[in-house]
Amino acid sequence: VDFLCNNLHAAAEDKTLDDNMLQRMARNKESGVEIVVVISPWNKPLCLTQVWNMFELYKANENDCKIHFAMPPEEKTNMLRTAVFNEEGFGKILDAVRAINLEKAETSDI
Repeated sequence: VDFLCNNLHAAAEDKTLDDNMLQRMARNKESGVEIVVVISPWNKPLCLTQVWNMFELYKANENDCKIHFAMPPEEKTNMLRTAVFNEEGFGKILDAVRAINLEKAETSDI
């Protein structure tokens, strides 16, 4: 689920980025909106590979929204196993964080 609940399919049909979407993002600061980013899979979170999701995070940060990161239990277990039992341990987690690259983020064909 898109964490700001913007209907990108409707925007694609109109061939425009709905001004209401951007205005709603700007109002998030006043309304006390909190954002939950689901990190899955832990080593390459899908939400951090999409341009739109990264833009939403940028706008949330710009508007001082509180951002929470959550991880499904299985992903958390896998990440902890990697950190504790893998020879390269915590380095694997750092590699996953370093791999986040907005310049290589993908767009979707809505």
